[in-house]
Amino acid sequence: MLSGKNEIELDINAEAIRLIANAVIFYKATLLSTLYQHYIEIDPEMARTIARFSPVAWQHISFIGKYEFYNRGDIINIQEFIENIIATLKKIFRL
Repeated sequence: MLSGKNEIELDINAEAIRLIANAVIFYKATLLSTLYQHYIEIDPEMARTIARFSPVAWQHISFIGKYEFYNRGDIINIQEFIENIIATLKKIFRL
């Protein structure tokens, strides 16, 4: 939970919340865009379904709790993550 005791701290917290929200939206938009591009040629119906998803939807994300952000030096391999999503979709939809 982000909080502040004075106007400057509250402003910093508000900007931090915006930064986190924008990072999540960018990440989800990147995933959805890549999935859409993957399916547009091989399964247009799946591509149309993906196009209806919103990168701004928050129902599945919980921001309740204490979070610590630090650099472990690990970089998320988005391509590998997307390949896992595609493999899972193939299992679910028997593609």
